[in-house]
Amino acid sequence: MHRYDPRRGRCAYRWLYSRYEKKTRDLRMNELPAPLSPADCDLRDFPFLPVDISRLFNSEFHARSNDTEWRAGVTLWLKSFHQVPAGSIPDDDIQLARLAELGRDTKTWKKIKASALHGWIKCADGRLYHPVVAEKAAEALAGKKTQRGRTAKARLQAMLKRLSQPSDILDFASVETSVQTVLNELSQYLSQSEFETINKSVTDSVTEAKRKREGERKGQGEGKEKHSDPKGSGGPPPSPGHENLEPKGKSPEEKTKQEIWRAAKSLLAQGGMPEAQCGSFVGKLVSDYSTEIVLDAVRTAVVEQPADPASFLKAVCQTRSGERKTVSPWWSSTELILAKAAEMNIQTRPGELMPALKARIEAAIANDGKPPAPPAVAPNSASEEVVEQRSPEAVGAGLAAMREASSKLKRVA
Repeated sequence: MHRYDPRRGRCAYRWLYSRYEKKTRDLRMNELPAPLSPADCDLRDFPFLPVDISRLFNSEFHARSNDTEWRAGVTLWLKSFHQVPAGSIPDDDIQLARLAELGRDTKTWKKIKASALHGWIKCADGRLYHPVVAEKAAEALAGKKTQRGRTAKARLQAMLKRLSQPSDILDFASVETSVQTVLNELSQYLSQSEFETINKSVTDSVTEAKRKREGERKGQGEGKEKHSDPKGSGGPPPSPGHENLEPKGKSPEEKTKQEIWRAAKSLLAQGGMPEAQCGSFVGKLVSDYSTEIVLDAVRTAVVEQPADPASFLKAVCQTRSGERKTVSPWWSSTELILAKAAEMNIQTRPGELMPALKARIEAAIANDGKPPAPPAVAPNSASEEVVEQRSPEAVGAGLAAMREASSKLKRVA
């Protein structure tokens, strides 16, 4: 218990007031809104911030702030995009002056602070957030996750394709570890339901590849044992009529076919195809193409989750089999433009740029393949007069006049 001391009363009251102010500040912090950006919103690798031009120039901030306030406010918007969380800034005048490119001039900062911080909101984590910048940061974060999820899916697809290679040229354990690493990374970018679907498909594919690998090893071992006993060595021959009586499980080909049927029918049913048609559609793909091609197409579709699985599966099968080739348009490169010009008997002109040649090709295409006729040049009387003046007689007369004028100047001098 602190007693009041007349000689130290001022210090005692100041201490009590500081305690009261701290408790009041803590209460105010509890009443503040939640942060507008998640704590892990890190966009420091994003060099661009989208700016809504109409929204900016129709805002109250643009109408009321002067040049210094406007420049400092916009600078804080841009700097906040690379803060963590994105869209926030610290609630400290010294740091804000630095972020606003005012250096150590906190005096100027305090003069413009009210206008420069127009629209900023203090949240429960003690930082200032701008709703518009936080909104753009959320859009950028969603795009970042989508892009990285797409990249992770492509890596998974490539790894699953590697697992189908022969066992003697594949480090299976290393690929399996990489698949698990990519799956852990992918869980950060996808929803729970979508990740569970992909995780199940990938796990089934890895398990099937592992089973095939073990079957290959076992088959190679049995083959060696069979060839180790030469003929006539006294080994017990199989009893007649009982060579194929050993129980056999499903072959890898049958398991692969079942995997194709199950995954493909599920995808097609989710895409709206009647269940009665799913089996016949997959059977038609297998008969038109090979089992390996259809299996690869189904794995790709499971990872990509297309809106139209039927068209997607057929397109992938056509691409894998070589029926569908990606053809670049003739205007996509210099070589293709020149080839198109040669095909249409269009001669290139000296020093002609590709855009000009492309325009002539487009005009020829619009003219049913015929190059457009060159524009008619009207006769120019002025140019004919210039040509006449540049004849040898005219040049000689001009030189004689210049010599005569020069001699007159020398006599005058």
